[in-house]
Amino acid sequence: MTTGSKINNKLMKNKDNVLHQLDKMDNLANQLSFIVKQNQPLETYLEGIEKLREMVEQTRLFVESEPNSFN
Repeated sequence: MTTGSKINNKLMKNKDNVLHQLDKMDNLANQLSFIVKQNQPLETYLEGIEKLREMVEQTRLFVESEPNSFN
């Protein structure tokens, strides 16, 4: 492993977690769209929005825990 690879690995230690969270958020957005198209109860939609907010916060924590770049 080269020094550059070591630095890149350190800079994105949570990359897989962030990508996983983004996939989950995308899936939830699709579910919310389906909820609206099916005229499901507003409560169901609002619960989905709350889940989405929690996912955004979790992703924000992953990103904030990343080391600063060495520029």
